[in-house]
Amino acid sequence: MRRPALLLIALALPAAVACQDDGAADVRDAAADAALTDAGLGCDGALDCQDDDPCTTATCAAGRCVFGRPAAELVAGDPIPVAVGPHAVALVDGELYIAKGLEGLEIWDLSAFPLPPSLRLERHLEGEEGSVDHLAVATDRIVIGEQAGVVRALDRASGAPVGVAWAASDEVRGVVFQGGRVFVASYAKGIEVVQPGDWSAPSRTGRADTPGRASALARQGTLLAVADGLAGLALVDLTDAGPVRRADVLLETAGRAEGVALQSDRVLLAEGPAGAGIIDLLPGGPTRLATFLPAEPVADVALLGRDLGVVVAGNGALIVDLQAPEAPTVWLAASTATPAHHVAAEGRRFAVATDDAVQVFEVVCPEDAPDAGIPADGGPP
Repeated sequence: MRRPALLLIALALPAAVACQDDGAADVRDAAADAALTDAGLGCDGALDCQDDDPCTTATCAAGRCVFGRPAAELVAGDPIPVAVGPHAVALVDGELYIAKGLEGLEIWDLSAFPLPPSLRLERHLEGEEGSVDHLAVATDRIVIGEQAGVVRALDRASGAPVGVAWAASDEVRGVVFQGGRVFVASYAKGIEVVQPGDWSAPSRTGRADTPGRASALARQGTLLAVADGLAGLALVDLTDAGPVRRADVLLETAGRAEGVALQSDRVLLAEGPAGAGIIDLLPGGPTRLATFLPAEPVADVALLGRDLGVVVAGNGALIVDLQAPEAPTVWLAASTATPAHHVAAEGRRFAVATDDAVQVFEVVCPEDAPDAGIPADGGPP
């Protein structure tokens, strides 16, 4: 469904994109020959295959559900200038959070659907220890990682500081929440666990050693995925509420793991010039299904659901169809004016941080209604 009022992005794909199966020969031809992916679900008719996702098509063929990816459009908000980049971004509950370094923290309203070109700034917050470089958002808290290795909590509603700060052992590269605890990627020191309580006296209650350099974190439920630099992908089981003391590195990488996304049983790993690893978390251990190789090094990744990835490379982002994960294909492409470094996603929206700006994109599928909410794939956060 085409809506002329929307600001559309040209969907020109890069000329050179290769998809390799863990170092094997190029498998793009196989993906191109298979326009639909057999999900293996039994059916008597197309209604049995509906998944309430407007960004997929479903048919019933020979008693099995077959899913495809219809044409879609990208809507873009105006770029939000950032004086010195790159810095972290987050999309949470229809709000965009931008860690803008020495410019502090900004929160933008994304409640309108489809996304309007001109976004509305909700509020601007200053950092206390200099550069605001990383952040995590929970129900009532924003936790920021500042340049000096300081972790600080802010009240999400007011932006006011909560309690006192906590000092990490090394440069903060990422923060996530889980079960009342905060997990900090403390670069050369691995994962540090902070038990903040009311933040009146936050303390470190554990540390998970990683052999590499903890560069990014992603969490789903009680599983923490770590992009651990040259060491690859590390997984930490958070089921036990007690101290976390060790991380198991379960999958090596051909490059430097610097970004990670996790949803359901799917991991997407940013590996620089080595591409983006597509990994399934199987009962016998994680398995690399394929390596997606765009023309430029992969700086960061996100997931718009288990079967739709966002790969940041060069000046922009590629939206990659993972319904056949062994043979990923480019579905859409978004261009940015300068090199892209970080990405965050929620529902069908993703925000890309570049050298000098942050830009939000939205996937608009044929069945999306102008007043509908943004559908979100995958399991609970």
